[in-house]
Amino acid sequence: MATEVVAAAAEPRFAMPTQPYRLPSYSPPYPVVINPHFSSTVFRERIDRWLKQLKVDTIFSPKIYKMLVDMDVSGLPARIFTEASELGLEWSCKFFLMLWIWDDTLDSTDTGKSPEAALSPLLEVHLMMMWSFPDDPVLRTRLEPFLNHLEGPAREEKTRHVESVLAEARTKPGTVYPKPILDIICNVYLELWKDVVTTASPEFCLRLAHYNQQWFLGILKETENRKFKTLPSSIEHYIEIRKGSSAVPPTVVLVDFVYGLNTPDSWFYSPEMQRIVEAINDIVSWHNDIWSFKREVLVEKDSFNMVLAISVHRKVSYNEAADITLRMIYERIADLEQAARELESVSPPEYMHNFDLYMLTGYQAHMTDISNLCAINNWYIS
Repeated sequence: MATEVVAAAAEPRFAMPTQPYRLPSYSPPYPVVINPHFSSTVFRERIDRWLKQLKVDTIFSPKIYKMLVDMDVSGLPARIFTEASELGLEWSCKFFLMLWIWDDTLDSTDTGKSPEAALSPLLEVHLMMMWSFPDDPVLRTRLEPFLNHLEGPAREEKTRHVESVLAEARTKPGTVYPKPILDIICNVYLELWKDVVTTASPEFCLRLAHYNQQWFLGILKETENRKFKTLPSSIEHYIEIRKGSSAVPPTVVLVDFVYGLNTPDSWFYSPEMQRIVEAINDIVSWHNDIWSFKREVLVEKDSFNMVLAISVHRKVSYNEAADITLRMIYERIADLEQAARELESVSPPEYMHNFDLYMLTGYQAHMTDISNLCAINNWYIS
């Protein structure tokens, strides 16, 4: 299965650099802003209490909990959704903490080295989303790659279970997934998903489900690649795989929910808007790869990183590869701005407020990535 993900991949090459790895100099194009609600002691204490209730230190690892607290991860959405209401910001803080715990668990624990172990909770959250949309063709088609990780009787049993749950869902439209859940992060996902499906439009809920499903498939592929330690067959191949493993697109989609908008699919899925989403995704993902290279590649021997892919396939040093990655980021920023001008020119006046908030979120996601990742990765290494 994993060989399909990284077909014709080369053996990983983790050569230690002849010179210390350095971060390329970068001048951020946008200002760093923080949501004023996050400055409230009462607000932050409420988020801290919620995090403690998850018992991350005992259920997952003390290191993950310490990182969440030391690096103020709950503050990341405050730097992305800078104009959100207090309620919208609180929900986004919980959502980010959940994603971070999940992603870090897959990056740093035995679960992250086993696609089989990662599969169970991913299928559980699929059922939560598909309960609301049991016959959506996209969700059903994208479910197959997950089930394909199972073989023989195990696959047959899981397929029967999925079909049984979806059959029940069809008899209970408008309800929320009612099954008992043992996994703590799946429980958190259900809590947050319930907030969405009981308040947002079905159109938005399905859009979020599609993007979340794409991210879940991406992190499962990352787990495969981590297990087999293979390199992508080309830089272009890496770029495509990286698009799916990033949480940036689901974050951008959340603009509607966090700000209480009602953006129709016809506008969100327009070619111009999709170019914006893809550009933001590439910019943040590649910058993440630059900042996290030392930890992920040199320390943890993770083979999926843009700097490593460029170094191997163009036969240049890690520092040269980082410089090339940065030049690619500048090019994508230019693409982002061009797509924004085109979207602005074709958008009806009633969508200009939506346009402004989507662009603000994209800019701030980029700035948050830059301003926090260096410190976070140094924390991991130390």
